[in-house]
Parts: sequence; C-alpha cells; structure tokens
Amino acid sequence: MTETKMRVFLPVLIVLVATTLCVQGDNATEIAENKVEIKFYRLQVSEWDSGLMESKFHALLASETNTYCASNLAACGLIGLQSEFKDSHIGKVDNSPLNDDKDMLYEFYIMYPENSNKSSPSVLTYVLSESVVKTIILQLRTNTDYISSLGCDKCYITYIGSDFYGIPPSALENKIIIPLAFLVLLIVIIIAISLTLWDKRREKEARFQKMHKPKPKGSQYPTKPAPPKTTELPDEKV
Repeated sequence: MTETKMRVFLPVLIVLVATTLCVQGDNATEIAENKVEIKFYRLQVSEWDSGLMESKFHALLASETNTYCASNLAACGLIGLQSEFKDSHIGKVDNSPLNDDKDMLYEFYIMYPENSNKSSPSVLTYVLSESVVKTIILQLRTNTDYISSLGCDKCYITYIGSDFYGIPPSALENKIIIPLAFLVLLIVIIIAISLTLWDKRREKEARFQKMHKPKPKGSQYPTKPAPPKTTELPDEKV
C-alpha cells in the first residue's frame, strides 16, 4: 500500500473504529440500564443447563414479546412490527445464571430486531425498556404454562426485579384447600338459612300470640255506680 493510500485510508479507519466503539458503548449503557433479573423457584443452574431450558425460555420469551408489542407498539417504541422478535434477540448478562441458595437467578435483556421501525419518541435504539420487559415477563408468567414448556417441576418465577409474586399452591394443597373451602362455604350457608328460618318462626309465634291473646272478662263498658242511700231521721216531739 502506497503512502498516499495510507494517508487516505487511515482517517477512514479511525472514524470507523471510533464509531463502532461509540455504538458499542451506547449499547452497553442501554443493556446495563434495562436488564431485568428474575428468580426461578427451586431451580439450579445444573438442572437449567442439563434440561436445555435456556433455549426453551428464550423461545417462550420471544413469542410473548411479539404478542405484547403487536398490541402495544408505542410502549415498545415501535411504529410497526415488520421484523419479529426471535430467541436470538434475547441476550443474557455475563455470569448469568447463578444459584441463589435453592433458587436460581437469571438476568437478561431483549434486543430490537434488525431493521426495526422505531418511533421517533423512542429514546432506546438497541434494547426494550426495563418496564416493558417486566410487563412481558409478568404476562408470560400469567398467561402461559411456562413450567411445562421448560420441563421443570416447580420452577416458578417468583421475583421480577425486586417485585415478589409469590409461589402458587401445589396440586396437593389445592386438593385439600378447595374441598375445605367448599365445606366452610356450605356451613356458612346452612347457618345463614337456619338463622333466617328461626327469625321468621319467632315473628310468626309473636303474631299468633298477639292474635290469640285472651280478652278480659265482664262487661265491655264500665258500670255506673249506684247513688248512695240516704237515711231519714224521725221527727222530734215537742
């Protein structure tokens, strides 16, 4: 390469490298600010890896993202959904997943598809916002049987960020709680009906006693008292 070509090529190369570094820096910032950590209940990294759950989870998440963003374009920062989200658009943070005692932490982010038609007010260019990702995870947790799809036993998503969503009762607990709830409800209904009938019976007895109350004996009208008797004194003799 001649010296003249080097003089022309070197500035171009510097600009390209600088631009690439800036873009990577912006992407890293967006990822750091919009990544989401979730906790799987009673799941370990070894089980996650051996069951190939990561690819299954990414596929579920991509499908749920398409469903959500198709109905909420503005929230996703899109004008239209020309390119669908795929499992390859789900990125995980370094050192993820991690065991957390008997549970497992998984930290990830969702990238925009290539050539996405983003809306002008959108401030993000590389990943979906943290709030949108949390909403998508919550919908995934609520609307799909992700437990069966992942192939685990009780790996419920209990935490989305710092928000706790609880542990669903087990099948055995449901078998006990549901009949017990019906029994309690039945007892309450029986008690309510019994009290209502008892109250009506008391009212009926009160009306009966009032109607059949004995009348006082004697004339209905008071008798006029007789005038007092007067005694005539004999005339005195003179």
